[in-house]
Amino acid sequence: MVNTSAIIEQQSDRVPLKTWIGVMGTILGAFMAVLDIQITNASLKDIQAALSVVRSHIRKIGDRTFLLGQLAKAIAVSGKLLLYFLRSLF
Repeated sequence: MVNTSAIIEQQSDRVPLKTWIGVMGTILGAFMAVLDIQITNASLKDIQAALSVVRSHIRKIGDRTFLLGQLAKAIAVSGKLLLYFLRSLF
């Protein structure tokens, strides 16, 4: 006789592929955000020289650019999540 409760417990231990894809996407997004910050910080001196502005102004430009980029990513992700949940409801 087959023990069905053991089979159910064994199947529930596995993590679905969609979950792993979501985790990998989150890790990739976090890595890209850090990479974006590093590239911006490394090029601030060149940007400052090209625009002929003082250091405090270029820092404000870098901060605002980063925030706008993060806001755009958040809007894109939230829109995709909303579509995913709406599709699952209907």
